Amino acid sequence: MALWLIVLLALVALGLAAFFALRVLGLDPEWLAQSRHALGEARYRARGVLAEFGDWLRLGR
Repeated sequence: MALWLIVLLALVALGLAAFFALRVLGLDPEWLAQSRHALGEARYRARGVLAEFGDWLRLGR
């Protein structure tokens, strides 16, 4: 059982190392850039909704 956990953690570590090595070399896949943009847009919109809700609470409604 413990051997499978060690193998799984090693694979995850290798994957992360490969990911960061590609980032350092400047090789950025297109799907990753699109995902990053979509997440940034979602954060921007969620922040706006939370700000509007905070304003609504401040007005005492």
